[in-house]
Amino acid sequence: MEVKVVERSLPTVVSIEATDPEASETTGAVPNTATLKLKRTGSTARGLLVFYSIGGTASNGTDYELLPRHVMIPPGEATAPIVISPIDDRLVEGAESVSLTVEPPLVLLEPMVSAAGTILPIDYYLVGSNHTARAVIRDNDVSPTNLPPKVAIIQPTDGEIFIAPEGIRICAEARDPDGWVRSVEFFEGTNSLGVVDGLIALEVNGIPPLPDQIFCLKWPEMKPGGYALRARATDNRGASTWSDPVRIRVIDDVRPMVVTIEATDANASEGDWILEPMAMADGKVAFIGPPIIERANVAVFTVSRDRGTNIPVTVYYSLSGTASNGVDYRELDGSVTIPAGAWSARVVVDPIDDRRVEGVETVVAEIAPIFCIAGFAPSPDCYVIGEPGKAVAYIRDNDFGNQPPKIEIAKPEDGQMFLARADIEIVAQVQDSDGYVTQVEFFAGTNSIGVDSRVYIIAPPPGELHRFSMIWSNVPPGLYELTAKATDSEGATSRSTPVTIRVVPPCPVPVVSIETLDKSAAEQDPRIMAPPDVAAVRVLRSCQTNDGLTVRFAIGGTAVNGRDFGPLDHKVTIPAGAEYVDIYVVAIDDQLVEGVETVEFHLLPSDCAMADVLLPDCYLVGAPARAEVYIRDNESFAPKIAIVKPDTGESFQAPAEIQHRGANGG
Repeated sequence: MEVKVVERSLPTVVSIEATDPEASETTGAVPNTATLKLKRTGSTARGLLVFYSIGGTASNGTDYELLPRHVMIPPGEATAPIVISPIDDRLVEGAESVSLTVEPPLVLLEPMVSAAGTILPIDYYLVGSNHTARAVIRDNDVSPTNLPPKVAIIQPTDGEIFIAPEGIRICAEARDPDGWVRSVEFFEGTNSLGVVDGLIALEVNGIPPLPDQIFCLKWPEMKPGGYALRARATDNRGASTWSDPVRIRVIDDVRPMVVTIEATDANASEGDWILEPMAMADGKVAFIGPPIIERANVAVFTVSRDRGTNIPVTVYYSLSGTASNGVDYRELDGSVTIPAGAWSARVVVDPIDDRRVEGVETVVAEIAPIFCIAGFAPSPDCYVIGEPGKAVAYIRDNDFGNQPPKIEIAKPEDGQMFLARADIEIVAQVQDSDGYVTQVEFFAGTNSIGVDSRVYIIAPPPGELHRFSMIWSNVPPGLYELTAKATDSEGATSRSTPVTIRVVPPCPVPVVSIETLDKSAAEQDPRIMAPPDVAAVRVLRSCQTNDGLTVRFAIGGTAVNGRDFGPLDHKVTIPAGAEYVDIYVVAIDDQLVEGVETVEFHLLPSDCAMADVLLPDCYLVGAPARAEVYIRDNESFAPKIAIVKPDTGESFQAPAEIQHRGANGG
């Protein structure tokens, strides 16, 4: 039999560093340049086109020679320089910064062409951890007057989207060419959000303050809507300046409510027998009359929610443990309603005095999931399970005698899956209310697979929780029902509830998930020669990469498939040999005023069930199974006005002031 060995190459990783971070303007001479260097790992056989974004206080093409936002690492080379050449502009600016950040490769509708007219190949690469480098341009101009400071908001970024009522952190970078920045005040529109003072304490002992600083504040609990953020910087001599506006959008929180459960009173007990005492003439105490029964002490589970108190919500739960519903405590129907206006509701465990010797019994309440329609905003009564989603209460017995021990398998969990020939640790928790456990025997079906025995020099106290364990080695594939039998110091025995596990061959079925790579796309005028702003999600699989795998998904959100973004099929194929495939959302410029729209992806399960033999296109859906991206609109609410030249028929965009008058009927 021929065996093919396939060598798998690692993806290329691109990073950037500042090898010469300082440049300066010069008068009538060759400028002093700064150099940032791109580096790549892996093969250098082909050239690699790398994209980058530009930031900082200096302006591209104005304060330094224009940078094209992409550079080719030549074949045979692992690095490529990016040279920042200052322009002597005769302006008093002080030191200015240039920041370059490596960006992921773009997926273009049309190929990129170099200045020489050749098509530039675009290969895939990953962005390394060192993805940003910074250089500084020093000015050669001096002014005798006080120059105003410069300020720019660096967090959040323009067009960023937040979920209400989440608070955000706003940060601005400010500097002063001939002094220092005393304070920065932040605004939303005309409303002041607060003032942040500079590091003026650095003036002590003749140490000057930093010429550029970062100023930040927290804006709590925003309401849905669009906002324009600005910052005003004031220097040490009173000159001030405004930043450019940064526009953000806050959308409604459409997440379902999260419900939890906890045992707020974990201890219950059956009713106690009480005899009425009476004092005798000799000073002794006697008990007379028939005994009376004191009412049972109840336990309480509290089910809580984190939002949506304007409506009632019904939460479902399951009950387990060593106590039996309707036998050891009053029957509970498995649901509880949190009323409108309330954050929580109680589930009361009311013990039944059954005259049996049982010791301490457990009641385990676990919130049960409900079905919510995927791809749409959740209904108000939809919920998801938070932490804790399970709680335990205890019922103490009022009957006496040699009580059998209680035992349950704590590890592995019911339904857990293992790979074949694994060594499986089995752990049992035991408790004996009137003694202690000396031995636990473990079973797979009816077959004994191990015993854990204990000999105590000093007997442990009654009711203490102990763990007995064993290692089940080299387990072959199959479906197994595990149980454990405990024997106490007086010879009483009891058996645990069965736990079912499955042992399967290594990775019989791949597990698929989805994650967001780029959360936002934007409409763009097709007449503008610029790379499209696309969003992207990635579908991954855990194993079984020899063949292609087709994964199905649903598309939801407010954007319409094929109308607001390029048409997407409801399935995608991960190629043979690959662990993932990317899905790109390309916005369509539709000339409609729509604001921010959403596109949601929900992975759908395959049509096959778990099997020992891999079936074509069979997979399980893992977590996360949902991803969401946004499409930003490029239309404003004012109508567009075109002017047509009567002699040539050529049309062009009207000036902004004409557009404004036209929008108001002028």
